[in-house]
Formats: sequence, C-alpha cells, structure tokens
Amino acid sequence: MKGVTEKAKPFPVRVEHLNTDVFYGMDFKRIGPGLVISRDSTGSPICHFEDYEWSFPAYKLQLKDKCDFSFSYLKRDTSVDLTSTFFCKKIFLMRMFFPGSKSGQPIRLPSMHVMGLLLRKLFDFSEQHSVSVQAVFLESSNFETFADTLPVSLFKEVKLLIRTMNRLSISDLGFSVSGMVLLSIKKRFAEAFKEADQHPVIPSRILWTKYVQYNTCLADFDKHSHQLVEFIQKVSRNPYYARRYKPDGSSSDPDFSEKSTLDNQDSYTDFLPAIDDFGLQELQKKYKWRHVGNVSSFLSLVQYCCKSLIHIYTLMRHHEALELCTDCLESVRGWNNDALYVASISTKLTSTAAPNKWITIDAIVKPIEILTVINSLLSPFVKNEDNRDRLFISVSVLPFSNGVDPQDGKLVSGANCESKLSPVLITEDDIFELEAIDPFRNWRADKKFQIGKPWRITSHQFADQSLCLPARVDL
Repeated sequence: MKGVTEKAKPFPVRVEHLNTDVFYGMDFKRIGPGLVISRDSTGSPICHFEDYEWSFPAYKLQLKDKCDFSFSYLKRDTSVDLTSTFFCKKIFLMRMFFPGSKSGQPIRLPSMHVMGLLLRKLFDFSEQHSVSVQAVFLESSNFETFADTLPVSLFKEVKLLIRTMNRLSISDLGFSVSGMVLLSIKKRFAEAFKEADQHPVIPSRILWTKYVQYNTCLADFDKHSHQLVEFIQKVSRNPYYARRYKPDGSSSDPDFSEKSTLDNQDSYTDFLPAIDDFGLQELQKKYKWRHVGNVSSFLSLVQYCCKSLIHIYTLMRHHEALELCTDCLESVRGWNNDALYVASISTKLTSTAAPNKWITIDAIVKPIEILTVINSLLSPFVKNEDNRDRLFISVSVLPFSNGVDPQDGKLVSGANCESKLSPVLITEDDIFELEAIDPFRNWRADKKFQIGKPWRITSHQFADQSLCLPARVDL
C-alpha cells in the first residue's frame, strides 16, 4: 500500500520444527528444557526454554513493540529443583500461545510485557514469603496477601491469567486454581475499575483551545522553516557552531569529544549569535531557547502537535499514528468529489500488522508536510534504513540533541511535550458540559476534574471526542 512500510509476516513453523518449537496451539506437555522458543528468519534458533533471555522477533508487529524478555531474576530461585523457575516460564508460554484468543493469534508482545512484570512480582512474593509460586493460586490466604502488594494496574492481567489457567487441563497446568482465588480477583477488579475512573471526552472549550495551540505551534515552525532547516543542518555538520565555549576546553554539546580543546576556541560561535545569523530571534524568545538542545526539543514539540492534529482529523489510535511514513496521503476520486485517505498500519481486530486507510480532510496536509520536512532532517542520522521513512523519528538522533541515541528505531514520545504548552484550566462551564454529557457521574467530587486544575490531555481522548461531538449535534 502507498505510504506504508509493509511488516514482515511471522516466520512460519516448518514441519520438521513442529515437535521442537513453541507455536500457537502447541501441545503444552512439550514445554521443558530443549524447547526452541524462537528462530530467526533463516531458521536458526535464537533462544531455548532453559535460557534466561528470550526474544520473539517474529511477533513484532509494530516498531514500538519490544521483542526481548528477561528472566534473569529467576536466577535467585531457591525452590526445590527450581520449580518456581520452571513454572514462571511455563505459564508465560501458556498465556502467550493458549489457543483461545479472539483473533486466533498469540497474545501481543506489549501485553506479554505486562505479563512478564506480573510474573516477576509473583516470583518475588514467593521468595519473600517462602511459599511456592503455585501455592499463591492454591490457597486464598496466600493470594489475598499477594494481591495486596499489587498495583491496581495489574489486576486485569491477574484476572486474565487466572482465566487462562482455569481453561487449561490439570494435566497441563499441574493443579487446579482455587475457586476463592477467582472470586477474589473478580471482586478486586470490579472495585478498582469503575466507570467513574474512566477519563471523559474533552469539553469543547478546552478542545478548541488545544486545537489553536497545536496549529499555532505548526504556524511558528512553518513561518521559519527555511531558516530553521539551514540552522539545524549547519549545527549538525559543525560541532563548534552554536555551542557555548568554556574556558576548560569543553563544550555545551553532549557529543563533544576531547579533541575540542583551547586550540579550537576561535571556531566557536555562541548560541545567541548563531540564532541571529539565521534570523530565528522570534522563535528563540517565544519558546525560551537557551542552548542548542532546546532547538531539538522544539522539533519534538512540533512533532507532538502534528500527531495530535492527526488524531483529531483521522480518529487514528496512538500506535497507528506512530506508524505513519512519508508519502502516506492518497487522493481518491469518489462519487461526491475527491476523498483524501491516509495510509498506515493497524492491528485492531486482526492482531496482525495489516495496512489500512483512514478517510480524512484537507487540513491534514499541513501536519504531514511539516512532519516530512522534519523527517528530512532526522532520517540521515538513522542507521536502520527501514526506519528512515518514518514521520515520527525521535529527535534524539540529532548530534546536538540532549536525548539518547535511539538507533534501535525508537519513535518520538509525547512525554512532557504537552507540558511545554500553556495549560488549560478547568472552569465551571466545563463542568456543566461534562454533567450534560454524563449526568450520572459525580464530576465535582472527582479530584482530577476540579475547577482551576489543568486538563490532562491523552491521545485516545481525541478519538472519543470526535465520536461524541457529532452525536451531541444530532449528526
């Protein structure tokens, strides 16, 4: 599909590997030492059951998916015959490859990382209380004590794990989960995840204010894009340009090396004079740039604003937007004038990385154009050629960035970007609007939505908002 980087299909299980490898729908009685956990594209084993480091590259559906899992904490196992180690690894594979998912595919890697965290906490609990891991699910008293140590965010994973264990045969699992354990986690889960805890749609005044903020940031970049591109290119080429010279021979650049000594002091151009050279004083003053690292932070902010507008214009989810590549827009002649589509990758419903298209509006062209300009600045520093066409490459690949070098293909993060924009405080009118949307919820008693507090923006709110607004005006 145009504008989409196609994902590699999961490596097929060869006939000769059916009795040696793990796969969806396998016979769990085969789990044990010698079992091949995964292979590379050539068919060579990557890791085995007895290893403490596992990797599942064949199941990496999105660029942000992490396919490596560590069981190094199991080296502290003091149980007889390492039964805790065996059980933790075994239940991990059972959870991932149990043939009962709605999609008919193994559980996704992000979900398995949550599972991995739960297993680590389960193992730590068993070691601290000198009980077997299995005993946590056999005795309700053990489980209650264990559940008290868990954060609420893991209750859902515990519930799913117990549900899977209950569907396994006793011969596969080795025991039967206590009925009191299942009742306990259901009760805890119900109390922890009430409707009142869900984040609502954005009040229209706040949404409009954020929309204006995002577009203003894009307009600032667009107005100075030519000068800004030339400035970034020069700073990337010259390690002494726009850096503050220090008498000890060091540089304000994080990539500065020992070769930059006092002999090079004449090569230095301080940051503010460099800004003047390219006519970027307006941006420097508005966004309070104090050193060259702030410029890369500004690029990250522009990426975040573009992404937020894309959510509004397309209803795309967070991971779907991050998969966007250059040349992702496609105009199609329809029955009623031209239609504009944006192409990306989605895993919704199928649990596989499938190309998809979202119908959108002409307003999306500007964010995509700006992201393409930023991509032209960042892509030359990305070593992995498969990731160079990504619209959301992290700015930390730049030589003068303050971030770490994500040559593993890390994508841009929205963390802290919203905090760089002016907060929008909740007003009485906003509460009135929320009460009109959901009159059965006690908004005024919720600490997150108190008048005078800033509204916290998350990417999924944009899709919810775009679905809610038409309904409120009878569309």
